[in-house]
Amino acid sequence: MTIPDVLDRALDISIGDRLDLVRRGRPATRSNVQLSYQSIFEPAFTGALSVPERFAVAVVVVRLHGDTPLTAHYEQQFAEAESRAEIIQTLHDVSDYGRTSGPFGQFREPALAPESTDGPRLEIRSGDRQVLGDELSALLEYAHLLVFRPRESAPAELQKLVDVGWTTGEIVAVAQLVAFLSFQIRVAVGLTVLRSTWKD
Repeated sequence: MTIPDVLDRALDISIGDRLDLVRRGRPATRSNVQLSYQSIFEPAFTGALSVPERFAVAVVVVRLHGDTPLTAHYEQQFAEAESRAEIIQTLHDVSDYGRTSGPFGQFREPALAPESTDGPRLEIRSGDRQVLGDELSALLEYAHLLVFRPRESAPAELQKLVDVGWTTGEIVAVAQLVAFLSFQIRVAVGLTVLRSTWKD
């Protein structure tokens, strides 16, 4: 079965239009973006990190980046995997109060210390934590750290995930997911800007 290209669907790119030709001009990049998506969100073996949990993290991460062409895609995919309205609304709430600008973080190197900046950390509110559970809440806090404070992804932060039951492999999977989304969002936004510069 041929799996539809996510970026083509999200940006409503049709075969033969200008953005399609741009993307097909870099076939390896186009293919690798899609294959990366499939390996993360359609894995042959998920481990304890389920597909709904992967899409839950994706919903929050994408919304933390603001309004992007991919927001609707990830929200739809999560809604298909998890239909409980309270979960969906809680993810929206978390992303809303977690949204900020960055990056922030503290440099450990003395020469770079003056460039350190501080900013908010995501702390899931108690009511939201009751809805999401400690495990997913910890993942969302870690994902927020990777988006806004990547240089602070230290052993102590990883230990917080281990303490609630996540394995090293699952933590790595979340880090890969966040890194992929950051790249995919930039590609989608870049293509959208390119399209906006063209005159019909």
